[in-house]
Amino acid sequence: MEKIEEIVFNAKALLKFIKTDQKFFNAVVFQVEELVNLLDSEEINWSKVKFCFNQIDLFYEKWREKKISSGVLYFAPRQISDSDVLVVGIRNILEDSTINLPKKSFEPASSSKVTSLNEYIKDNRLLMACNKDFESKNYWDSVFKATRHLETRIREKAQLSNESTGVDLVKQAFHNQTGKLKVPFCETESEREGFFQILVGVTKYHRNSKAHREGKLESDLALKIIGYVDYLITVVDNSIENKTD
Repeated sequence: MEKIEEIVFNAKALLKFIKTDQKFFNAVVFQVEELVNLLDSEEINWSKVKFCFNQIDLFYEKWREKKISSGVLYFAPRQISDSDVLVVGIRNILEDSTINLPKKSFEPASSSKVTSLNEYIKDNRLLMACNKDFESKNYWDSVFKATRHLETRIREKAQLSNESTGVDLVKQAFHNQTGKLKVPFCETESEREGFFQILVGVTKYHRNSKAHREGKLESDLALKIIGYVDYLITVVDNSIENKTD
């Protein structure tokens, strides 16, 4: 019980911290609020808690200190370094197999458990685009439709025509130097380029492969990919005009 209370304490402390700089943490505020709500439930659904936390941890991982090349070290922004101890603390507890929680709480989502995206995906339009295929166990097509919907949202946000597709669309919208849009909480050119490259990678690796050939995916992997697309849509929706003059 002590460890559960520690997770709740860390989650609430994290929510309080990120609300001091909602501009920087804009893409992840909703997920932290959802995490706190899940932990406040009378019966905690640990599968949902872990899924929600993974989205938060992905955001932090993008900003954490890392070695870029030989002798070159990237330092995380203050907002990340000051609060990452809370995120790491939550992750350590969730990954600790010695904690006395129901065994099923730590099992990843699988085809026998997750039959619908309704409880996991927050963006309603994304849900409408891909949940029917997911419920029909067409996980490959479900991921394709999710990534295609991401493309639609980028096009709408950048106010580009339907002739703009794929990587060309991403370049027109989010290229770190010439794109029509920028992510407001990216503080450096390198960070803006990083988000641009993420969108290029999702387009080339996920959207294009699913569009050009048939294949199979397990539900747990499809859920992870679509969950990340859900996060990317949040960032896209919160992007602003890139004024170059």
